[in-house]
Amino acid sequence: MSATIPPAPRSRLLALDDVILLNDEIRGLIAAGVPLDVGLSGFADRVHGRLKAFSGRLADRIAAGVPLVQALDEGAGSLPGEYQVVLAAGLRSGRFDAALASMARYAASLRDLRAGLRRALIYPGVVCGLAFGLLTVIFAYLIPLLLDNIDSLQLKRAGWYSILATMQRTVAIWGLGIPAAMLLLFCAVRVARWVRGQLGGRVSTAQLSLGVWRWIPGIGGALRAAHWSRFAHLLAVLVESGVPFVEAARLSAGAVGDTRIAEAIARTERGVSSGQTLADALDRRSGMPPLLRWLMIWGERESMLGPALREAAEQYEQQALIRAELVQRIVPLAVVALIGGGLTAIYALTIFVPLTSMWADLAANG
Repeated sequence: MSATIPPAPRSRLLALDDVILLNDEIRGLIAAGVPLDVGLSGFADRVHGRLKAFSGRLADRIAAGVPLVQALDEGAGSLPGEYQVVLAAGLRSGRFDAALASMARYAASLRDLRAGLRRALIYPGVVCGLAFGLLTVIFAYLIPLLLDNIDSLQLKRAGWYSILATMQRTVAIWGLGIPAAMLLLFCAVRVARWVRGQLGGRVSTAQLSLGVWRWIPGIGGALRAAHWSRFAHLLAVLVESGVPFVEAARLSAGAVGDTRIAEAIARTERGVSSGQTLADALDRRSGMPPLLRWLMIWGERESMLGPALREAAEQYEQQALIRAELVQRIVPLAVVALIGGGLTAIYALTIFVPLTSMWADLAANG
């Protein structure tokens, strides 16, 4: 008789790399036919930190007779919100390995996107940081000399004089305040993420992987394409396993964790439940992308819904990769152009405009 294991306590959210490792380990254990409690116990001995603690608790729960999905659900505060839905969809379809593979591929692609964005922003970040530091030095040491020369020569004070004087007097405030504000914002995001994990809040894989990166222009489009790709792939797995379309679509939408997809499926489900055919329910008001809608209608008509959905998944995956690559190329250039160009313009306004004005006044007085 197995000992009673208490429910797992709330724990901090696992890092994305930890989720990928755990996912790959579960896939490998299932494929090899190794008992999950034994395999996860050994896995816990090989890893460290939060992943070690979570894997050990998971092994204990499974050894006590708790099903894998329920054991994972008890540790929901440590995992992305849609992870348990993916597992449930895999168990329902009998294609557990395919559901886990979908989760692994999606999480890995988000990790690669995050790493690519970080690498791409290193150079513009360094350039902008040096430019801001140089601007601070100019206002701290050069601008006071310029203003003193204008006063000592009793030259006319143009409109820019008061602006430069104000910025020079407050250089200690904005010169230190802006970097401090950026540091505080970074810390606030990290603390909010930690608190949410401690309180057991559900966090999607996109939030876990990208965090504030997902608000960069262009990333949203890549994520939407990736979400539709995952939806189509999971729906193909479930449909091919004999799950009714409406239930399969609901499970797939829940696994993706995208509210837009969930709303589109809800509208389609209402249409099918009211007696409409799938083709009629998938009209333009359903909210589905045109390509996916057309492939689903064609697949149902030709009794090839599974292959049609797989083709849609491939198309949207390629679309997501192309958009992500485009963002990684354009965002650094945009950062350099906007911030670097703006700082260059400020240099011109703060140095050359006052100097040319002073020379003109000297020439006029001479």
